[in-house]
This record gives sequence, C-alpha cells and structure tokens, in this order.
Amino acid sequence: MKVSHAFLSLFLGSTLTSAAPASHYDCTGTANNAEKSKDYICGDENLGLILHGSNATKETRPSPKNRILDCILRDYDPLAGMKPGALLSKYKNENKQWIYPYANGFSNFTNGTSQSSITDIPPGTSLDRFGSENGSFLAILGTSYGSRALPPSSLNPYPAWPLTGVDRSNTFHIYHVKEKFEATAGMIAPGFGQTGEGMQFMIEKSIRSLIDDKKLEEVTAEHVVTREKGFDWNKCGPRGVAVHAVIVGGKPATGEKVPASQNVPSSEKSSFDWVGLFSSFSNPGWNQPH
Repeated sequence: MKVSHAFLSLFLGSTLTSAAPASHYDCTGTANNAEKSKDYICGDENLGLILHGSNATKETRPSPKNRILDCILRDYDPLAGMKPGALLSKYKNENKQWIYPYANGFSNFTNGTSQSSITDIPPGTSLDRFGSENGSFLAILGTSYGSRALPPSSLNPYPAWPLTGVDRSNTFHIYHVKEKFEATAGMIAPGFGQTGEGMQFMIEKSIRSLIDDKKLEEVTAEHVVTREKGFDWNKCGPRGVAVHAVIVGGKPATGEKVPASQNVPSSEKSSFDWVGLFSSFSNPGWNQPH
C-alpha cells in the first residue's frame, strides 16, 4: 500500500519536531529514493518519517492521539546530529539490520550486570508501545521517544495493518493494565544516537498474550486524554508524562503537585511506588553486586 504524503502529515498531526526537506540532506550512503523523499528522510524508510511542524495540516485542534504523539516526539532528532548515511553506517550491520543494544536494551552497571529487576506491573497502570502486539516491550505512557532509544524506522506506519481514520498511527498503541502481570523492569540503554534512560518493561510472552488473558487492554487516545486530566502533555520525558500522575497518586518525582486523574475509581488507581522504582534504578549502588 502506498502511503501518501498527505496521510503522513495527518498521521503525525502537529508534531513539533521538524526535519529539513530531503534536498537539504547529504544523502550519501542512503537509499535516496526520490519517490519516497516527501515522506522519508532521504527517501529511505530506515531513517524514518519526515516529522512535520504544526503547519503540516489545516487542523486547528490536534486529535487526542496526535496530542500524545506531539508530547512524545517533542525535541526528538531522528538523526541524532549525524549525517543520514553516518547514522546508518554506525547502527546497521552488514545484513542491513539495526544493531540494538545488548542485554535486551537494558542499561548495564559498570561491571556489565544488567540494570533490571523482575517486578509486578499493577492494575491501573497506563503503558504504551511503538510496534505490533507480537512484541514484548512496553513503556510508561508518555515516555519521550529519545528516552526509548528506538531506531527512527519504528515510527513508520505498517502498510499491512488496518488504519482507522486519517490521523491514526497504527504503530503506536496505548494500554491499560487490568490485572497485575510480571515483567522485567529497568532503565533503557542509549542507542541509535538517543540517550535512553527511560523505563522499559519486558514480558516473557507477547503483548497479544496479555490481552488474550484479560490482563492488558488497549484503549483509545480519546479515552486517555479525557481520563488522564492530571497529565501535562507538554512534559513527556524519561519517566513518562509528569511521572505518570495516575500511578503515583498525583505526585511526580520532581515533588511538584499534579492533580490526580479525575473520574477514575480508586480501585483502578495503582498505589505502586513508581518514583521509588525509578530512584532505585537511578542510584548506581542499587542492587550492585559486590
């Protein structure tokens, strides 16, 4: 399926990150496909979408999904300050596959031990993901894209997947935890020129299996934006949106008071100490082997 430039503009809505036209890049070492140059950097799908500014559409009010994506993609530089060909040369192997960080993408201590731990993800938690339900990685809702250390191509729409509406990103999904499940949690290692340092959760099976087991439910962006009224969608960062107000009782790690989500039954709110979990991973001495 051919993905049109107009669709991609609406697909990412009013994302604040912008990229120069393909002609402004040194496209040496890239696919440099002229037919795709309106949609992808240097016409190369590996380099991801050209992220359009707020003038990309005639919409005066971004859709809920685009509002969330705006926040996640704010300040994201897909090339990480490198020339397009240099990024591909550094992060692609001889088989043209992305070179992902070791240890499943978790940061390591100085002695090489993975900075991660098995924990239960409690009910009431809102998570998100770029990728299909066949994958096994999740992040706290609103984690900035650079903090996820994903390759730029992870933003690309999947032609084989159904699309619902002109502004739907079919690679971005939002989930609500209905029943606790076990996951390996830890800080994300730098990768693809991005800083990482967000929190990721890796499960043994797949996202689809959690949905089938009624432990995880996909929700719409409209549901999230309406429900999570305590979130500041201008503050996506390594710890999600304002350290995810709903799962820490409205008090983010900064100590700044954020209104708790409205109209959410207390039974659905998590009392888990997410701030403490982040602090433990941020502490170099946490679980440090001797």
